[in-house]
Amino acid sequence: MIDFKTTAKSFLIGGTLIGLSKYISINYSSVWASLFGGAPTGVVSAFFIPQNKVKDFLNGYIIQSFVLILDIILLNLAIKYTSIPINILNIVVILLWLFVSIAIIKLYLKKKRKKENKFV
Repeated sequence: MIDFKTTAKSFLIGGTLIGLSKYISINYSSVWASLFGGAPTGVVSAFFIPQNKVKDFLNGYIIQSFVLILDIILLNLAIKYTSIPINILNIVVILLWLFVSIAIIKLYLKKKRKKENKFV
């Protein structure tokens, strides 16, 4: 069953970070905005995840962090060396992140199941 209060708190924290990023990028340096945009939301999310699932969550978070770093590097290079509009590049990189992330999670879960079945 979904705990509405916990879900709402998570949503508000994430939305606040995005809102702060936008506000700071408009009123101050966008480099400072990246501090909130790059906040370790996964670490904060661990507070809201059942204790028996935190280890798997953090393992996935490590994997996702590497995928995200590679996507950000790719986005920066594409912005620097192409004339494709930034919004289009953002969409492409988000979709790339999504597909690569899903593939990696599926592989991770398959490997984990195989390892668990080995010991049964």
